[in-house]
Amino acid sequence: DYKVTGVQTCALPIYFGYMTSENAIHQSFHLSSYKEYTTKDIVESQTIAEWGGGYGCLARMIRKINSSCTYIIMDLPELNALQYVYLSSIFGKESVNYNCKEYEIEVGKINLISSDFVMSLNKSIKVDSFISHWALTESGSDYQSYVIDNNFFDAKNILIGCVDDENNDLIKN
Repeated sequence: DYKVTGVQTCALPIYFGYMTSENAIHQSFHLSSYKEYTTKDIVESQTIAEWGGGYGCLARMIRKINSSCTYIIMDLPELNALQYVYLSSIFGKESVNYNCKEYEIEVGKINLISSDFVMSLNKSIKVDSFISHWALTESGSDYQSYVIDNNFFDAKNILIGCVDDENNDLIKN
């Protein structure tokens, strides 16, 4: 158990001295590994698409470093709602575009779009960088095929964390 300003909490994978989480450290490791192996800094991209954004930790990190980038999270609608609550509480509602009914990417904002909705639109999305930490290979074959067929939205930089198992169509292709 940890004690924080007199409040008792349960045992968590968080070191409160640094005010960070295991997830944030893990995301930072992937970003620094990408830079080390490619000599490119993905966070400097002007347009970034993330397939499956969790609660929005990576979007928060990247937007704190590059506040002018256009960030697109494609995820399940219920996770888009969670991302909206989390990210708008940090950056303000005016910085987050929650695409519930129509598809429109707002430049310089965090854009939250249902992955099913994106697939149904048959519109072209073009980004500088594409990121997915496990979500793409946890998605069904139709989702993986959609991303592959769209050439990862023409991204020049691609960062994918995945499991090499029978559900991973990325490795099969």
